[in-house]
Amino acid sequence: MIENKRVTDIKRAILQIFTKTHGLTLQTDAVRYLLEVMQEGNIDLKSLPQILENIISTYRSTFDASDLITKESLEQVVHQIFQQNRRTRTLDALPAILKKDLDPQTHFRVINAFEMPRYKYDSFTKSFVIDNVEKSLSAKENKKWEMLKRRLQVIRLNLERSNLCFQHNFKISKISSLLGSTDRKYLLGMISQIKDGCLYLEDEESNVPIDLSDANCSIGLFTEGCIVIVEGVFESGVFKVSFIGFPSDPNEENRNFVNFDYLINSNQKSFTKDVLLEVESNENAWFIFSEVHLDDQKTLQALGKILQVLNDSKPTPFALIFLGNFSSKSVNGMPMGFESYQNGFNQLAQLISKFPNLANNTNFVFIPGPEDPFGGAIYPMAPIPDSFTLKIRQICKKAHFTTNPCRIIFCTQELVFFRYDLAKKVHRNAILEPRHTDLFKSHLVSTILKSHHLLPFPLHIQPIYWDFDHSLSLFPNPNLEIHLKVSKKLKKKQFVQIQAHFRKIIFLFYAIFRTKGRLISGNGLLKEK
Repeated sequence: MIENKRVTDIKRAILQIFTKTHGLTLQTDAVRYLLEVMQEGNIDLKSLPQILENIISTYRSTFDASDLITKESLEQVVHQIFQQNRRTRTLDALPAILKKDLDPQTHFRVINAFEMPRYKYDSFTKSFVIDNVEKSLSAKENKKWEMLKRRLQVIRLNLERSNLCFQHNFKISKISSLLGSTDRKYLLGMISQIKDGCLYLEDEESNVPIDLSDANCSIGLFTEGCIVIVEGVFESGVFKVSFIGFPSDPNEENRNFVNFDYLINSNQKSFTKDVLLEVESNENAWFIFSEVHLDDQKTLQALGKILQVLNDSKPTPFALIFLGNFSSKSVNGMPMGFESYQNGFNQLAQLISKFPNLANNTNFVFIPGPEDPFGGAIYPMAPIPDSFTLKIRQICKKAHFTTNPCRIIFCTQELVFFRYDLAKKVHRNAILEPRHTDLFKSHLVSTILKSHHLLPFPLHIQPIYWDFDHSLSLFPNPNLEIHLKVSKKLKKKQFVQIQAHFRKIIFLFYAIFRTKGRLISGNGLLKEK
């Protein structure tokens, strides 16, 4: 009864000051939100009027137009006041509702490739909008052309917003404009092999045979399926290429222009950037493992030693991310393969149960590899089936079994994780010798970043689900990419690739300290004796 009287007094004060004193109208959920903040903060009723006046003053300086106050606008105001006072307020003094907002788990989302929203460009509004057309694994033939057209459109938009054409004083022509032209032209299109042994460049409207025999090339590895800019002249029905290169570097401006929201139906998107940066200011350690072969006892023993150290560390690791393969041999089509695979995950569950601090507080993310069940042929790959992972889910309170590739959103950061033998595939299908063969790693990085796609290959080389091609797109480029089963470790801007050759190393072990942008190898802890 006493508590009910306190709620009534708080509500009366809110309505008195907001409505009668200042002539403002509060939506119902806004009143409910203010009540929650005041109750959970144990606000003294004597200081309540001054607190409410402060909220109103901040609201008017931030939202100076509307007299109708929404819950969303109040959330921003309360967070803004907290940011202004955070140097003098301890975490214990915060209302519980704000404590939750500063919990890193509130801002952590694993995005399944099959659940990612797809965006399309609206030429009328000149912006990207959600494409609500239903998606299917067995899409109709026209979806393949739509997919390729969307890839070209993304690159063309990125090129238009960059300064490349202006800086180098050239204009991109359509392939259809070549007929009858003898002038030097610049074309944008996708490399394809429409006829055996003959390379073509095709755009949204047409195609033309290309001759690369005298072509100079920029940094990068060029394969069928890549979208490129070519310079040359049209002679005897063939476009003679003098230069070939990738369109442009990704930039922060394009991230802000696109602003894709992968958190549909999530409350995370309502938080202000100040709150998200406040969470990021804490040191949240993430650890990455790959090729953890659960059918190998040496692997499990080594993993147990690492988990023991992490379990005893303070603060507790925020996330442990495991990328396949989880078996030393392919389980697909192997006698007793599935049974051995499930036994491996059962052993892992038993191992994790020995470390309750990790099991109860750490995010465990599992991303399949090409040799894991039902994987490797078509991308994106589905998560490891539930039938293999029941015990892990029972032991780990925060277990996430997701697709390959997947995205992880953490506060203002977007991370892409992908398990694929990318270097081998690109090298095998390159149509031109790189300009500097000793810079293979740099060529590989440029190929993926500037292609804005994880798999810039034709469909006969790497099949993908047409309706889910957007989950493989890197437009806009994320803050960090982790590729496994590629070349040696390298860094370039936000792009990171990690070695995964394990003749002398039991399995891959890396740590990411998100706030300081550090990627640290743990391989020294795992060398075989």
